[in-house]
Amino acid sequence: MFFKNSSSKEQSCWQSISLDKAEQNKKFRKLMMPFSNGIGGIFFRIIATILFVIVVNRSIDKDVFGRLLCSVKWSGCMVALISGVLGLWLQIFRWNDVLKSQGLPSGIYHAGKTMLFGNLLAFLTPGRMGELFRGIGLDPHKKAVSVLAVATDRFFAISVTLLTGLFSALAQVVLFKNKSPQEYLLPVLIIVFLIPTTFILVKKYRIHLKELPLVKSRISALKTYVSGLIRLPIKRILLLSVAIHLLLLVQTAILLQMFGSPGILKNIIIAGQAYAFMIFLPFFIANIGLREYSFTMFLKITGDSGMQITAPTIAFGVSGMVLLMNIILPALIGLFWIVLERKRSEHIILPEQENCESQCVQG
Repeated sequence: MFFKNSSSKEQSCWQSISLDKAEQNKKFRKLMMPFSNGIGGIFFRIIATILFVIVVNRSIDKDVFGRLLCSVKWSGCMVALISGVLGLWLQIFRWNDVLKSQGLPSGIYHAGKTMLFGNLLAFLTPGRMGELFRGIGLDPHKKAVSVLAVATDRFFAISVTLLTGLFSALAQVVLFKNKSPQEYLLPVLIIVFLIPTTFILVKKYRIHLKELPLVKSRISALKTYVSGLIRLPIKRILLLSVAIHLLLLVQTAILLQMFGSPGILKNIIIAGQAYAFMIFLPFFIANIGLREYSFTMFLKITGDSGMQITAPTIAFGVSGMVLLMNIILPALIGLFWIVLERKRSEHIILPEQENCESQCVQG
């Protein structure tokens, strides 16, 4: 009888432990869901991206890699890398402010981990769409709120990018007497008009958003999200967004100059328009191919006088460096962090498990 009771007690204990581990694995699988879903769609986009890269870069010189390697300067790379790291650090601070406002787990640890994981998702999905799920594992009861929080974070980033693109286009006309293409200016003007209008309306009436029928309904996620909007430190987030984008422009301008496009101011104007243009075509994995196309287009518009190598070659080199510094390296760090945490969680014995094991031994 003793052995029978002991055996059943031990079985129930180990069952609870396995259930805890199963719950952890289930949570991790949900976190990694964007990697496994839609394999066919992702494969199609990868093929489309590769084809687009081939088409865009068909006019590059045959000895492109030799020319680019000769153009690389360690001082320029270090300044560009430091600008990228500072920009990422400020992005973590901005994201942390959004997390706090929405009542999600916050702090540099949570904000940094999810931001880096978001870079991994952004690298694997077209138009950085996977980044919307970077905070989905923070709170199992606020998954929808976490997606809306990322959308808020991206709204500020995109708004500043588009406004900078418009100012860059105007500066190009004034300083270089060159007009940007109409297919670029028209959507920029429309969206730039809509963004401040939306921003002013939300800022003015965000307290009354709770009274909207949609929000007053049973959709608790919207109620929580709107309550978070009221607490959002908008001025601070705007300042952080401007600083982040300025660092990106400086980084890109330094890389453009390093690869053969003279003039920091001209390069900042090129980068400002190129990044705004990329927002209108969110179809390619990590913007590969689109980045080269954008840089090439605006390099040619501003004029190729003084360029040591062709515009497509410069664009190819700059795009590769931006991809490496701003997306691939953070994505690899994010992947390493997630895998390390998973391994750590598999080896950590939770207090409940420890008590249960001791009971099993005593029984």
